[in-house]
Amino acid sequence: MDISRKVEEEISFDNDSIAVDHLIERLKSSMRWKKLQKDEITAFETQASPNNDMSIEDENPESSKMLSELNLESSYLSANEVKVLLKYQFRNLKKLILKSAQIDEDLAQKIAISDLWPKLEELNLSHNYFGEKGAVALGTNTTWPHLRALDLSYNKIKDEGATGLSSNITWLNLERLILFNCQMGFQGAIAISNNLNWNNLKQISFRQNAIGDDGVATICKTAVHWTQLETYDLTQSLAGFKTGYYIATNTSWVNLKTLVLKSNKLGDQGAVYIGGNTSWIHLEELNLSENDIGDQGAAAIGGNKVWQNLKKLDLYKNRIGDEGGVATGNNTSWINLQELWLNDNQLGNKSVIAIGGNTVWKNLKKLDLYRNQIADDGAIGLSLNSSWSNLEELYLHQNQFGDKGAVAIASNRTWSKLRLLHLQGNKITDDGYIEIINNLRCLKMDELFLREGKFDPDLLLTLTDPESLSTTELNLQKRPLTDTYPIVIGGNNFLKNLRKIVLVSCNITDRGVSGLARNKTWTELEELCLSWNQISDAGAAALGSNEVWIHLKNLDLSGNKICDGGVISLAMNMAWNELEELNLEYNGIGEKGAHGLGSNESWKNLKKLQIGSNNLGDVGAAGIAKNASWIALEELALDLNKIGSEGAAAIGRNSCWSNLKSINLASNNIDNNGAIAIVNTGCWKKLQELNLHSNDIGYKGACLLASNPNWKELKMVDIGENKRINGERKRSVVSNSKLYSLSF
Repeated sequence: MDISRKVEEEISFDNDSIAVDHLIERLKSSMRWKKLQKDEITAFETQASPNNDMSIEDENPESSKMLSELNLESSYLSANEVKVLLKYQFRNLKKLILKSAQIDEDLAQKIAISDLWPKLEELNLSHNYFGEKGAVALGTNTTWPHLRALDLSYNKIKDEGATGLSSNITWLNLERLILFNCQMGFQGAIAISNNLNWNNLKQISFRQNAIGDDGVATICKTAVHWTQLETYDLTQSLAGFKTGYYIATNTSWVNLKTLVLKSNKLGDQGAVYIGGNTSWIHLEELNLSENDIGDQGAAAIGGNKVWQNLKKLDLYKNRIGDEGGVATGNNTSWINLQELWLNDNQLGNKSVIAIGGNTVWKNLKKLDLYRNQIADDGAIGLSLNSSWSNLEELYLHQNQFGDKGAVAIASNRTWSKLRLLHLQGNKITDDGYIEIINNLRCLKMDELFLREGKFDPDLLLTLTDPESLSTTELNLQKRPLTDTYPIVIGGNNFLKNLRKIVLVSCNITDRGVSGLARNKTWTELEELCLSWNQISDAGAAALGSNEVWIHLKNLDLSGNKICDGGVISLAMNMAWNELEELNLEYNGIGEKGAHGLGSNESWKNLKKLQIGSNNLGDVGAAGIAKNASWIALEELALDLNKIGSEGAAAIGRNSCWSNLKSINLASNNIDNNGAIAIVNTGCWKKLQELNLHSNDIGYKGACLLASNPNWKELKMVDIGENKRINGERKRSVVSNSKLYSLSF
């Protein structure tokens, strides 16, 4: 049976042996079970056997191999299966996790009275279905004297259950008590804090319980016996300024390392009290996020000189402005600070300049200034920092700086370990993004967030890693890119050896391709493929203006939105003298564009021109045919262009394409006259393939095409789907043809 499938009905067993076998099989199918060592599995099978007569006092040497940890999280155990666990003795069991295991009131009470786990140290019953009765029963337990950790989170134990739990007098070694979201209020929390037997508590969490300011304040005032307390979590407990006062003045919690007061109502007054604390000399983490703290409270926090071991300070989503930000930045005591969260406040340039000027936080790894009011001066001031050599993450998105500030940040060379940088949502232009990437060279950045979000990590590595200097090919086809990518790629001055760029189906528009066309570095570029994007005339014109790619041999712009103006601009390019292949299929090119293309005089090395699936018509075909410069042309594709006999005749009259080997005129409107005109050309003596599929050619034209004595190298003619040629005449054409391949 798959352990991940919820068992909705109770399973009946004929005897204990079958029950144990069934449970063992379920456990073995669990991913969690697979984490156990083989000897532990064997021990479980041995210990859980009804024939096992070992007692707690048995000193059998095999006991060292007995199961000490059992994790059944999300196992959806049936009631009978839990009863099996409760019936057999796992005397070495120290850790039992029954999180999300459908434990109800009845099962919780049975677990509470179990005497089969005498060495139990950790019990997790979180995310189940028991309430007050189950918690009260657990409080009466006397058989787990070694219990150190108890987690009852997300059970509805309420005040009555918490009060019952607090009556326990056996768990003298309890160190960790987790009560997240237990619907507990003032009375239950006070009862917990009044248990004088739990003097070894190191971690307690009342997160998401409506205790209230008076309740939390009372706990902080009375729980002086928690002298070992290291972690205290009061997130969303309705704590206010009274809590701030009593928690800060409690001098018993000198071992406190982590204090979480997130999402409460401390305000400035509560924060001032906390900032004045003088006893938490071991404090490492302080979370005061979402507490309506302003400048006064932040200044008090920043002015604290006692927390020299502080590693993480979270002041997210408060009302802190420059006064509080400057005071925080001027702190000289937090010499071990690693994380500072000031996101979603009201910090301006003064704050960030002060923060950037801090020379004490040499261990800082993470700085979050997201969604503040930082302009260029602030970002520049921050960038001047030369002390944070361990900085790994920097969040500056949704502020107000532009190119100057962003480029300054990217130019910092002290932050050599920086791996994540957020800059999106500012006023950075395309030129700014180009400079950012160029200035990140030699930094092995894992994640960079620009205008549209996360920058492609592979491309980022290619653009910034010194080892990419010799890269000759960049292939990003079929990635859902945005225009920022070609802009940044085009502005890159690093990849000087690029010879091939493939950006097929990347959603690139005119803006993106214009950025690409501005490149002045790729002097060795030979192949550029931009097919199936959103490029129109403006983008084509930008490409045509490039004068650097003097060795370009292959340009693919098929499947875009280029019309006459764009093609005319391309044809005017005078730098691509080595161009050999040009693909303009599936665009919107008409007569004028074709005439402009045919007027080109510089592409004397052009060997392959594909302009099928456009709107040339006869006039456009004639415009192409007038070209007298493409003397190296070997392949010409003009299919699906509404070309009739006049256009075909114009093509046939061209006398300069003497090297033509393949011509595709399929799916046009060419009849016998057009076919005769093509046959009568005396120039295409090297022709090998002729495609006139799906036209309007009849028997006479087909015969001439199939038997032209001038095309001595002709191997294939396709005149299929020309409906004017019937079956008998097809056979006649075939019988008189000497072609290697004649297709109908």
